[in-house]
Amino acid sequence: MASSKRYTDRNIIDEAWFVDMSPENKCVWNFLEKKCDTAGIWKIDIVSLRRHVGKTVSIQDFLKEVNRDYDKLSGQEIQRERIKTIDNGRKLWITGFLLFQQGKDGCKEISVRKPVVKGAVENLIAHGLLEYAMENRFFTLNNGWQRLLMVSNGSQGLATHKVEVEYEVEDKESLKENSETDVINNESDAPEIKAEEDNNNGKHEPKKKLGHFKNVRLTDKEVHSLNLEFGERYTDGMIEWFSSYIQEKAYKSKSHNLSIRRWVIEAYDGFLETHHELDIRKGDSKNKGSPWEKTDVFEGYCKEPGCNGMKFLYLKKINKKVVERKVECEKCGCLVIQEVVV
Repeated sequence: MASSKRYTDRNIIDEAWFVDMSPENKCVWNFLEKKCDTAGIWKIDIVSLRRHVGKTVSIQDFLKEVNRDYDKLSGQEIQRERIKTIDNGRKLWITGFLLFQQGKDGCKEISVRKPVVKGAVENLIAHGLLEYAMENRFFTLNNGWQRLLMVSNGSQGLATHKVEVEYEVEDKESLKENSETDVINNESDAPEIKAEEDNNNGKHEPKKKLGHFKNVRLTDKEVHSLNLEFGERYTDGMIEWFSSYIQEKAYKSKSHNLSIRRWVIEAYDGFLETHHELDIRKGDSKNKGSPWEKTDVFEGYCKEPGCNGMKFLYLKKINKKVVERKVECEKCGCLVIQEVVV
């Protein structure tokens, strides 16, 4: 469902490409901005378009004009990709819409923690556009997008924008036919579950009781997977939070690993954000035991030859008043900036 309130760029009337468009195609542009969904996608409806514009408009002529631009130095005509046809020509996609509506001035990064952004990203995944958008730098996403993409990749389709996921489950009881695999606020739309047999004579790895109240049941393999993905510090804190939640709410689940993947991580992120904690996830094993804490602040792409990795801001707390900061490439590890902020 499209939002009822949207930002409008008042500087667009000074842009050469917009000035050179015909009056009818300017109306089409304004119409698309109002009628597209949160990802910037609009299903072509010529009848509705004609009623709003007041006359029949050629989509091909519109695309030719809207994607035209001029080199500011030479004045030569060049091609942009402001609007792209998708879904075999049945839909139009405003490539810069999501960044303009949800991004910050001067920054191409947006946060998937916002529900509207998460829904838009799932929509782009459903249309097979997310990787294309990232490769062409229409926008970038903070660290949470890897988890969302990982969860979404197991699905065959996202027609309703709901992510169907296959998780590894080591508990035979959770594989009973027609049984509920999890209970989360009485929701019945549990994802499909995939059982994976252990190669050790068909035996399953025993689950350990973790957390302060010894009520979080996970195997060593499941804990190791979480540590690799989110870092030991984040995983330990998340398990402690989940342990307290189980104790307080008398929460029951046949697979705690599935519960963690479905909702606990997101709930724990909300807890950290509410308490103004730094993002303490460290997906890269090279950061284990390091006093540096990686934040969600994206500082652009590395310019080292052959690298082009993503640079993020790291913080190290010296004392209550002094914080040391640095910007480091997560691919090649080159240090860009290091300074002390008082």
